[in-house]
Amino acid sequence: MGFEEITTVSPFFKGRMPDKVIQRTFEGNMIRKILALLVRDGLVEESEGCFRRV
Repeated sequence: MGFEEITTVSPFFKGRMPDKVIQRTFEGNMIRKILALLVRDGLVEESEGCFRRV
């Protein structure tokens, strides 16, 4: 699953924020940071824009 797909799913806010631009910004930033940590720790790998559990 790629970053855009994960953001579209809205795993944190579940699409409940009234302002979708703010929701997408906050959620996108959280997802980027968490994915970077997971890749750093070797729990997830990125290949061609998709992330997979190792």
